[in-house]
Amino acid sequence: MKKYARISCGFTSTGAISGLDEDAVVTEDLNLKLEKFLKKNKIKDFRIINAETVIVPKQDFTHNYNLVCLHLEYEI
Repeated sequence: MKKYARISCGFTSTGAISGLDEDAVVTEDLNLKLEKFLKKNKIKDFRIINAETVIVPKQDFTHNYNLVCLHLEYEI
């Protein structure tokens, strides 16, 4: 049975958390989340079916930030 998941990592474009000029930091964070997800769910085979960057506008409770998302297809 195929299942689907989204792994995401947030960052700001100003560098306040890890900006666009610090791609290695975003890549490392995203890879760590992906590794933890794969280990936790004992997934041996998966494929990335989509990757996207979403701009999350400023709201009352948060500042403007970007969200990098990997959409996965896997079987357990």
